[in-house]
Parts: sequence; structure tokens; C-alpha cells
Amino acid sequence: MEHQEHQMMPDPSGRDQGGGEGKNRKKEQEIQERRRKYVSILISVIIAIGLWFFVINDENPTIRMTYSDIEIDYLNEDLLQEEGLVVKDSDIPVTVKVVLQGKRTDLLAIKSSDITATADVSQCTKGDNYVDVEVHTPSSSTVSSVKPAQVRLTIESLVSRQKDVRVVFNGTAPDSTEAVCESISPEQIVVTGASSSVASVKNLRAVVNISDVGAEETTLDVSLTPVDESGNEVTDVTLSSETARITVRLYATKTVPLVVETVGTSDPELDVSVEAPELVEISCPEDRIDEVIEVTAEPVDITGITELTEISLTPLLPEGVQLTSGKETVPAVIRVEKRPSKTFEYASEDVERVNLPDGMTAEILDDTVTLTVYGEDLSDLTDSDFTLQLDCSGLGEEESQVTLTVLLSEKAEDQDITPKAPAVSVLLKEDEESGNAAP
Repeated sequence: MEHQEHQMMPDPSGRDQGGGEGKNRKKEQEIQERRRKYVSILISVIIAIGLWFFVINDENPTIRMTYSDIEIDYLNEDLLQEEGLVVKDSDIPVTVKVVLQGKRTDLLAIKSSDITATADVSQCTKGDNYVDVEVHTPSSSTVSSVKPAQVRLTIESLVSRQKDVRVVFNGTAPDSTEAVCESISPEQIVVTGASSSVASVKNLRAVVNISDVGAEETTLDVSLTPVDESGNEVTDVTLSSETARITVRLYATKTVPLVVETVGTSDPELDVSVEAPELVEISCPEDRIDEVIEVTAEPVDITGITELTEISLTPLLPEGVQLTSGKETVPAVIRVEKRPSKTFEYASEDVERVNLPDGMTAEILDDTVTLTVYGEDLSDLTDSDFTLQLDCSGLGEEESQVTLTVLLSEKAEDQDITPKAPAVSVLLKEDEESGNAAP
């Protein structure tokens, strides 16, 4: 068997066919790898973006944050005052609570001082008004809520009144002394504000510490506080002066008798008396304290007093002397009690006629005349202890009502007897017997 050797003949084109196919496969593989790589990169980017959104939303979410005590700024109060009006400050809300919405990092950067709240009062009128509260915040946030969103304001007339300055001493003075205010300048201060607030101010309180007071005069500039009837501070008013110049000094004190006298007359059937303290305490500079041995009050008029009456006694004090504790009067009582009485009967002939015109007679038309007397001890009195007199001067020939004069015996006067003078009907006429006796 003949063996034939077959030799591979070269490609007439001069190219190796097997090598070309390998290159193509390699190129295709590179393209696929690049494609897979780009896909992986795209997926990684998508995942990264998703993770970024996740982190942003999880770590810096949109939240709400509350800011309390944001002070309200009231605008255009000067325009109200030009109209003679004012906001009653004691009634107005001073702060609001604001809730903001925004990104967590943004809200954490916002401070309360970055938030402003305003209320415009320019359109308010006298009485109750409701005004919107406007809130301004940084642009990185929005306002979610405001509480209160409206404020209720009371508008009143703007008034000014003069009020007295009153000195109050703080502390305890040494024994037998008293801290005294000798002068105040000015004595009155102008208080301005809402009408109801000004009306509630009783005075301006000036507090002086007794430790600052000595035996010699001391002048101090003292702050003033407007207070009401209960001593509570009235805050929503302004003062023409925040201080007053006060001159103070320690006075010596002393207890002396109080003398009370009465004037006028009362109904004789009533026992009217003044019940007052027997002693009062005074104060004055130490070098004058021995001059005062008693104090006399202004006389008490008891005319017309018929029942228990409370009064105030005004002491008549020497210059530079005063009652302690700033008192100006002493409380007292007028007591009224029914006095024991006794009655006596007199015939009309028993009444003496005095000042009777010549040729005339005075006829008492009453059959009997009744006399009532009052006193503590009436048991031993008789009708002879009293003399009734009829004063005929000024009488005409017509019937007249005349009050008799009652004369007391020495015994009746000693027993402090008070008669109630009776009145009688009298007719003045010619004396017939006197006419018949004429020549």
C-alpha cells in the first residue's frame, strides 16, 4: 500500500485562518467584559444614590420643632396714644408658642432669637379687640402653628393723675424712738396709663430702711413704687419721676394724757358723753419732748346727738409734735343713755310773770303746767326746788306759745339736775282790775 504524504498547502491570501477566529473571540470577550463592568458601575451608582437618599431621609428628616416663650412685639402703640388711647398692659399676652417645620439640621440651627412675633395695634379701638399675631422665621423653615394665633387686647383711655407719695419705714427703731418723715419732695407724682390702672393706684410707696435714719436730719433719694389699696404693685403705669427726695429723722416718743371737752347742748333726757382713750403717744425731737405734758383735742359738739356715734378726735398739737405711727386722729365714741326722770305738776298761778307791761295781765291757758327733770339722784327733790317763770316781754294780744324759764335751787344745781322747760299757751290782755282802780 502506497503511502502518500499530504502536506498542508499555504493560504494563497497569505493569512492564517485559525488565528483570525481567535482574535475575534477575544475582542468579543473584551466587549462583554466592558459591558458587564459598565452595568456593575451603573448598578453601584444606583445603589449609592439609593443609599444616599436613604441616609438623607433617615439622618436629616423633615421634622417639627416647638419654640416657646417667643416675645410679642406690639407695633404702633404710639399711634394709639395720639388718639388718647392705650393698651391695658396688665391684660395682654406677652409670649406665644411657635411650631416650625423643616429639615432637622436646619431647625437645630434656629434659635428662639431668630424668630419674631408681632401684633399691630394701629387699628384697635376703645374696648376689647382681637389682633392677629404674625411670626417671621428664617427661610429654611415654615410656620406650622402659632398659639395663640390671636391676642385679645383691652384698649382704654390714656389718663394722667397726681398721686401722693407715702413713706414706709422698713425695720425696727430703737426703744422710745420713732422714725419720722419730715419732708417729701415732690409730695405728689403724676401717674400715667390706662384709666383703670391709674384709678387703682392709691399712692406711691417710698421704702426707707430705719438703719439709714439717725437723730439728725438725713435726706435720701428713694425709689417710688405705685401700689393699690392692698399694697400690691401696679406695674402698667408710668411715673413723672421714679424717685423722691425724703428727709427723715428719729424722734423721741412719750405717752401723755388726752383731754376731751364737749360743746353744744343735747336733749336733757339723754346722757351724752364722749368715750376716748385716756392716753395718747406722741413723738417730737428729743430736745422738746419734756415740753408736752398733755394733749387737748378739738371740742366735740354734742348738739343733736341722740344715738351711739363713732367719731375721730383731732388733737391740738404744738408745732413739731405729732401722734406716733403717722396717725392724725384718735378714734372715740359718743355714748348716749336715757337719764332717770321725775315729773312735777304746777298750777298756772304758780308760774311767775316777769317783764309784764303795765296795765296788762298774762293769762296761761293751760290748767296745769308739767315740769320734767333729769338726773342721777332725784329721790329727795320736790317741786319747791324749781321755779317757773314766764317772760312776758314781746308778747302781743294774740295767743302765743312760750317756753318757760326754769330756775334751780342750790340743791338741784349741786345734783347736776337738768330740767326740760315746758311750753305754755299765753294770752296777753288788759288787767280789768287795774282799769277799775283808775281815777
